[in-house]
Amino acid sequence: MDERAKKIQLDREISSAQRSLIAQLKQESTDAKRNAIRNAGQAKAEASSHNAKRRIRQAEKRLQRRRVLLQEEAEHKRDLQRERQELIDQTTQKASDDRNARARSGE
Repeated sequence: MDERAKKIQLDREISSAQRSLIAQLKQESTDAKRNAIRNAGQAKAEASSHNAKRRIRQAEKRLQRRRVLLQEEAEHKRDLQRERQELIDQTTQKASDDRNARARSGE
C-alpha cells in the first residue's frame, strides 16, 4: 500500500506540474500574441510615418518646381512688359520726330 500511495502521490505531482506547465505555456502564448500585435502596430505606425515623410518630401519637390515655374513666368511677363514699353517709347519718339519734322518743313 505504501508503494501505491507513493505512485498516487507522484501521479498527482506530475499532473499538477503538467497543469502548471500548460498554464504557463498558455500565458506565454497569450503574451507572445499580445507582443506580436503590439509590434505589428508599431511597425505599421513607423511605416505610416515613413510614408508621410515621403509624401511631404514629394510635396516639397512639387512646390519647388511650381516656384521655379512661377519665377520663370514672372520673368517672362517682365520681359514682355519691358518690350512693350520700349515699343511705346519708340512709337512716341517717332511721332514726336515726325511732328518736329513737319513743324520744321512748315516753317
